[in-house]
Amino acid sequence: SVNMRNRKSETALMNACLHDNAGVVGALLERGADVGLQSHLGKTARDLAEEQGCQAALGALERQADPRSQLQDISQQMRAALSQVHSAELRRGELLARAQAAEAQESLAESLLRALDR
Repeated sequence: SVNMRNRKSETALMNACLHDNAGVVGALLERGADVGLQSHLGKTARDLAEEQGCQAALGALERQADPRSQLQDISQQMRAALSQVHSAELRRGELLARAQAAEAQESLAESLLRALDR
């Protein structure tokens, strides 16, 4: 199988990336190598290539990127963005509540001052 693993749970694609062999990377991808598989250290072929500065392998991965991994990346980015929006909305709600409380205190203070002036 194209995704068979060695003792370190690395695939042929991971090894090709580590050795910066773009030709082998391309051939493995054409035969269905899974770019999302992780080694025993939780590293993908792309992670290993990036860590080692293997530009040829990274280029081959980019040229034949798996649409599923692109969708996963987009999905992760969307979740992160939605989380930030949610946090901002919560903070906005807190600030509005504080502003309303401050306005109520100001109104009460004005009422008390008017009552004292009488």
